[in-house]
Amino acid sequence: MKKNIFIIMGLFLSLSTIINAATIRLSPVTVEILSHQKASSISLYNQSNESADLQVRIFEWTQNNGQDQLTPTDEINISHLF
Repeated sequence: MKKNIFIIMGLFLSLSTIINAATIRLSPVTVEILSHQKASSISLYNQSNESADLQVRIFEWTQNNGQDQLTPTDEINISHLF
């Protein structure tokens, strides 16, 4: 059975001050990685002047007997704009 890796992002804001959720932008909202693709990307933008601490959780998605299986993984590369 082929393993497809889908990135499922759970964002949790842990801020010292309250910020409006509209200041955080994720693009694209839906990510589908096809079997012939090796990678995809997601961009996260803080459109506020305030700093924000964000947590991202990554899971590997597989199916076993038709049941979805989500397994935490650290197989991800993160880069920032220069």
